[in-house]
Amino acid sequence: MLGAFAEYKTDVDGIILMSSFPCGPDSMVNEIIVRREKDIPILNLILDGQDALAGMETRLESFIDIIEFRKKHGH
Repeated sequence: MLGAFAEYKTDVDGIILMSSFPCGPDSMVNEIIVRREKDIPILNLILDGQDALAGMETRLESFIDIIEFRKKHGH
C-alpha cells in the first residue's frame, strides 16, 4: 500500500484509505501515510461493522468538498 501511495500520489486529487477496525496492519500503514503526507487530502475511513451509511456518506461528501475547494483555490 505504501508503494502504491508513493507511485500515484501526484496523479490524484485525494486519497481514501479504508480499513477494518480490528485489522492491526491496515491501521498502522494508514497512520504512517497520514502522518507522512501533508500535501494531499487523505480521508481515513475505519469500518467497524456498523450498518448505518449516513456517517460515511457525510464524511465522503465533506472530503469531496475539501478537494473541490483546494482545486478552486490553486492548492
